[in-house]
This record gives sequence, structure tokens and C-alpha cells, in this order.
Amino acid sequence: MTLSIAIVTKDSAAYVEPLLRAARALADEVVIAVDATSTDRTEAVCARYADKLFRVPLAGCSAPAVHWLYRHCEGDWILRLDDDELPSEGLAAALPRLLADRDVTHYWMPIRWIVDQQRTRWIAQGPWAPEWRGRLHRNIASVVTPPTLIHSGYRFLGRGRYLRNAAIYHLDLIVHDSERRRQKEQRYQRLRPEFSAGHPYVLPPDLKLATRPLPAGDGIFTAPRRPRLPLRRARQPIVVDEDALLAAQPADAVLPDSLFRAEIACDDPPETLQRGPGNLRLVELRLTNLSEATWPIFDERLPVVRVAYHWLRPDGTVHVWDGNRGDLIDPLPPGGTASLVLAIVPPLECGAFLLRWDLVIEGHTWFSARGWQGSEVRVQVVP
Repeated sequence: MTLSIAIVTKDSAAYVEPLLRAARALADEVVIAVDATSTDRTEAVCARYADKLFRVPLAGCSAPAVHWLYRHCEGDWILRLDDDELPSEGLAAALPRLLADRDVTHYWMPIRWIVDQQRTRWIAQGPWAPEWRGRLHRNIASVVTPPTLIHSGYRFLGRGRYLRNAAIYHLDLIVHDSERRRQKEQRYQRLRPEFSAGHPYVLPPDLKLATRPLPAGDGIFTAPRRPRLPLRRARQPIVVDEDALLAAQPADAVLPDSLFRAEIACDDPPETLQRGPGNLRLVELRLTNLSEATWPIFDERLPVVRVAYHWLRPDGTVHVWDGNRGDLIDPLPPGGTASLVLAIVPPLECGAFLLRWDLVIEGHTWFSARGWQGSEVRVQVVP
């Protein structure tokens, strides 16, 4: 089985080469899209490592380029990596075995945020962890749909597996200064207004982080001097225009409003929480499916209906939109009720807040965006 590694990048000349060397060592094909607005030598650096190199107009959002890259990946499998990420030793060692498994269409792996310049420790508390992403999957258009929006998820069909000892290390906090991360946070809020200031890119100055050392045997992968794919002469990029990018985007599934009907009940809601992501509170919820479809709805290429929550201020404005998710263990038929446990991450600030329940179909829409509104719980957040 062959592997394509797909990378989208911009202004990364100062730090992207370790990733490119790793890609040449692990993949049968390296496919790269460089943002046309890059102002440094990113394109020139990538030109020696890429088997296919594209110059694309991204306008601050990488999702269109991912769809374009996927159309040009020829491997049996695709590993999608951001330019500020590196694969782990465990992932590199496991790849031959993972690609040979014919019973699996996709793998979920942990994303660990590196927090120190020595690259020896990762953040082991929310909202940075646990974070799981489906980055390794078969190159079959009918079983995978990449995200169409920033921070929306991949959609898969078929059997997936979680990889606990095969991680991806995220170096955003190391390779980017605080001003670039602040600009990134603001850009995401413009592109996705439902996001609040709860993005984890700018660390609160008074926050004491819980960190852990990189696991033995699953540290950051260092590529050998002689990569699997030898370096090549610099290639000229193929210039892609905006119309071509738009043509590569998939059509969203059309779902009726009658699908977005549910009821969420919590018998023991939290009244007081200590502030900060380290003070998780587990709550048990009862979810009733009031729609006419069984969740999940695989025939619509949508993997799962997930329970989530938002933190609102007393006046109803959003404080943190993207709360933790909770998954159903078994399919839930119309009229059925299921229990699940959801980990609530308190806000970083003290004060009075509203905890509002919601449901989401990842990569598609929130139930609240289709006219449904979950109940609210008043919560006091204390030191």
C-alpha cells in the first residue's frame, strides 16, 4: 500500500523543513500547496521536497486547498499534516502495519501540543488535550470528506481505529510568536463568527499548565539522512486559480429541518465550577432522538450526531462556543433515549455564566443553527 502526505503551508520557511524531511522519509508521494500570499521563501523550500507543488489562493482558509490536494494524491492512503506539525516516532514505526490493514478506512490519532522550546513536554489538559483527529485514511472519495470550514471535522465511512501510541506533535506555540498566534485567533473568529475568544493559541499569562514529557518510544520523529524519497531538483509550482479551487469543493448534503429535533436532559447539572481547563466536571446527560432518522446517518456521509455545549454570558452573548463533545455508543433510533457522559471544561474567567446544551453534525452544522435550542444551566465559576 502506498502513502501520500498532503501539506498546506504559508510563510513557513523558517521551520517547515523538518516536516518536509519527515515526509520524504515516510511517504511514496509528497503533495504540497503553498499559499500564493506567502512573503518568505516557503515556496522555494518546498520546491525541493514536493512531488507535486501547487501555488493556491487561500484567503486565510486552508480547507479549499485540502480538497484540491486530495484530488491530486495518488497513494492508496493519505496522511494530512499541517506545516507546524511533526509525526511521532510511534506513528512512523506503525505506518507499514496501519496501511496494510484492509479492515480499516481511517485512523484517529492524538494531537499533542508542544509547550517548551526544547520540545520535550506537551500540554496535558483541556482545551489542548485530549484532541483526536482523523488524519490518516484511505484515498477513496466515497469514504472521506475533508472539512469545508476552519475547525470543522473530517467525515468518514467505514471502520476507524484510535491510535494511542502514534501521535502528531503540534508546534504552534513554539514556532510562532504570540503576535502571529493572536492574529490567527482573530482571523478564525472573522471566518467563523460562532467561535469565541476561547481559541487555545494565546496562553493566559496566569495559567499554570499541566504538562507531561513526551512518551518513551513516541517522541518527535527525526528523519534519516537518506530519505525514502531522495530530494529532487526544485520544481516549478503549478499555479491554481480561485475558480479551480471552488470546482474541487464537494457539494454538502441537503438535510431537512425535521432531522434537527432532540431533547437533552441533565438530572444533576453543575451549579458551581472552579475556573480553568484543569477542573473538568463529568455530567451525565440523557439524549432523546425526536427526528425521523436513526443517528448516525451513514447514508448521508455524515458520521455522527454529537452532544456539545456553549458557554454564554448572562446577557446571552457567547463566551466560548466550541465546548467538548460527547458521542453516542450505539445507534439511536427515532424516539429512542440514550445516556452519555460529557466532560465540561469551565471558562478561564470567574463569574456567572450560562451553560447551554447543543448538538452538532461535524463538518455540517449545529442543531441550534437549524432552529433547535437546548436548555440552559446557570453556573457560577469561582477561583
